[in-house]
Amino acid sequence: MKKPSPMQRLRAKSKARMPVVGIAWYSADNWARVKAAATDPDRFEATYADWHAMAVDALADIRKAGIDADPFNIDAGRLLAWCLMHNKPNNAASRAEFVSEMLRTQGDAGA
Repeated sequence: MKKPSPMQRLRAKSKARMPVVGIAWYSADNWARVKAAATDPDRFEATYADWHAMAVDALADIRKAGIDADPFNIDAGRLLAWCLMHNKPNNAASRAEFVSEMLRTQGDAGA
């Protein structure tokens, strides 16, 4: 069996380390709790059903673009506690940072 070339090994390593993009994902109850506590509730769709349809479409579009994206289930209590602990508002930027940090710590635990 032929050994992989150094370039093939490097490409395999790069692919293995390719970051996963986390998409904030909510149950109906968590979506309502996060929206109610948000400093930017206007960024949310009018209903959970509207949000869910948009999120499913957005996830499909991201994946079609070749980006490795996975839904990350948000627990409203954990998110809001994280915001308080880090002195951050519950807004889109903080929610994205929360997802990113949670994925990173999960990845660190598995490394």
